[in-house]
Amino acid sequence: MSNFTSRSSLLSLALTILAGTAAAETSGVVSALSINDVSLTEGTGGVSTLSFTVAILPAPAVNTQVSFATSAGTANAGSDFTSQAGVLTFTPMTTSQTVNVNLSTDITVEADESFSVTLSSPTNGAVLDDALGIGTILNDDQTTLSIGDVAVDEGDAGVTTMSFLVQMSNPVQGGLGIAFQSADGNNGNATLNATVADNDYSAAVGQISFASGSVAPQFVNIDVNGDNKVEPDQGLRLLLGPAVLPSGVDAADVILPAAANGLIQDDDGTVISVADAAVTEGDAGGVTLDFTVSLSNPSKTPVSVQYQTSAGSAAAGLDYSTSNGTLIIPASAVAATISVPVLSETQVEANEDLSLTLSLPVGGFLGDNVAVGQINNDDTATVTVNAPAVAEGNGGNTALNFQLTLSNPVQGTVALIVDSADGNDANPFNNATLSDNDYLALTSQAVSFGPGSTLANVSVNLVGDLDVEPNQQLRLLLGNLSASGVPAGTVTLASATATGIALNDDGSNLTIADATVVEGTGTNTTLSFALSLSAPSKSPVDVSYQTVAQSADSGTDFVAASGVVTIPANSLNATLNVSVIADNIVESAETMMVQLSNPSGITLLDAEATGTINNDDSTQLRLEDGSAVEPNIGSAPLVLTARLSNPVQGPVTADFQSSDGTATNGLDYTAVSGQVTFPPLATSATITVPMVGDTGTEGSETVIVTLTNVQPAPPDVVLADAVGTGVIMDNDTPLTIPLAGRPALLVLALALFGLALVRLRRF
Repeated sequence: MSNFTSRSSLLSLALTILAGTAAAETSGVVSALSINDVSLTEGTGGVSTLSFTVAILPAPAVNTQVSFATSAGTANAGSDFTSQAGVLTFTPMTTSQTVNVNLSTDITVEADESFSVTLSSPTNGAVLDDALGIGTILNDDQTTLSIGDVAVDEGDAGVTTMSFLVQMSNPVQGGLGIAFQSADGNNGNATLNATVADNDYSAAVGQISFASGSVAPQFVNIDVNGDNKVEPDQGLRLLLGPAVLPSGVDAADVILPAAANGLIQDDDGTVISVADAAVTEGDAGGVTLDFTVSLSNPSKTPVSVQYQTSAGSAAAGLDYSTSNGTLIIPASAVAATISVPVLSETQVEANEDLSLTLSLPVGGFLGDNVAVGQINNDDTATVTVNAPAVAEGNGGNTALNFQLTLSNPVQGTVALIVDSADGNDANPFNNATLSDNDYLALTSQAVSFGPGSTLANVSVNLVGDLDVEPNQQLRLLLGNLSASGVPAGTVTLASATATGIALNDDGSNLTIADATVVEGTGTNTTLSFALSLSAPSKSPVDVSYQTVAQSADSGTDFVAASGVVTIPANSLNATLNVSVIADNIVESAETMMVQLSNPSGITLLDAEATGTINNDDSTQLRLEDGSAVEPNIGSAPLVLTARLSNPVQGPVTADFQSSDGTATNGLDYTAVSGQVTFPPLATSATITVPMVGDTGTEGSETVIVTLTNVQPAPPDVVLADAVGTGVIMDNDTPLTIPLAGRPALLVLALALFGLALVRLRRF
């Protein structure tokens, strides 16, 4: 029975194999095996499993096996994953199996790592389609760096070290470098910032390093420079980054702090003192008594102190303005000023003093806190005299009032003596004189200023007249100055002479008349303009003049001129001459202008005059004969030239018409008519008659051209020769037949000639 069973089993197995083989051979389908790629986040504790799927398609008809085994890549067996190897069996109709690989978790920051699972040795005709599966272990660890703030005392000299502690939370596989650099503080209040520019610290730049797998702390040192400046505690910054990472490590997994703050604590102080001051009082205001408040050491923050003035021999409100308040000495400054307004005054007096006291300092300590301020008197008095001016009048006397002024009041009386005198201008016409009865003499006149008074007056009487004259000056002479009750030399004369003006109120009107002249053709002529005064002046009258071009041009029609023309004293007239440039050009009458300006002592009633330059030129128009050789065929020009004896400023035109002479229109020439034009200033123009070519022997012939209707008309343009003859010169040779010795030809020629005569008679 057992043998039967055994045999039955073997038979069944054989049949199964045969059936499978037969089925495979019958269908022709081969199962293909493949394994996928997978990835998984590593994790930080326990065990994680990375599962690979092995697939077979199509599903096998019989049990099919395949071997698998893991291999290290960037991930290491044992530390990153657990090695696996084995055989997978696919029963009929099964299409997938799973290979599980356990991962090792940690907290180290590292790059993503990979290993592989390889398929091999498939059975029952299966083939390997994708035999390699890649497993990627995704890093999920991060490390955070931290840095603590630091504070150190500055010191007065040398260097103090500011050490920053840098720590890291998790290690980095392959190690980690971190760049660092110092930076000035960034407080909105600049006085609270330490700066390299102010030598508060020395700039630091470099890199710290953490060994692979290590979290041992690192230190960054910054040198703080000591000084004796008074300043607030000041901050600086330490900046970390960028990180220098091992290959494959994600920068996002290394978290850097923004910055750490370092505080430099000030350990200095300053003493506040005030110095005595002095100032000259001044006369015009705006003077201050300036007290200098100084610090023994500069402060990087403002220092303040209270102040108050106190009267001495100087009185508050009379000699100075009371001052009190708070003085602020700016950061980094070593001094500031307290300005006490000094009240300027005009009294001559002794020097005066006041005091200034400091109190309640902030940011420093009081040293010398009381100062004396001295106001030095500088008052003097100066006598000045105005320069009066008044119209002299037409009769009687008019007072010319001089006003004497003291620049400052004087405690005592100021006295002086004045006298009148003739003017002393370099131009004698500008001086008022006693000899000309222009004013009445003033002799040894006493003038005085009472105590505290600053004004006095004295008058000189002018004598009125009807003379036209310039404004005239006379003088007031000052001397014998004395002042009582004040020190010698404190009252002085600004000038020993003053000048007054007698204004002329008598008038004369200046006019200029138009002028006319014939131009001329040879020597230049002159336009003479007459200048006239309505009344004579006792002094010469000067007036400026300037020529102005109008239709006449300067340089071609007249000579431009400018300058000054003078009408002599006591005269009514003068002449202004302008040179006219002669020419032979036929032109219309032209004008220019003379303009007057800047008259002296008179009224310019008529400032412009017109000068007219009348033309005296004419021109004669002549048509010259012309000649030309006729062409054998076609046409050729016969040119006749028309000429003007003198140029004309504008165009000149004349009508022309051809007519037969011995030449015949149509046979010898083509008739022409039209208008010939001379452009401005041209003296010649041409008329062209077309000649008709032939080869007949005819001798020279003439055509007549006649000019009419000349514009401009006489007398400007005179038609002196209106007819021109054009000669058409024959260039044809007569036919010559030698008859000597040829009687037959002679007879024939005579016969033809006779026949021609008969035909002519018939016509």
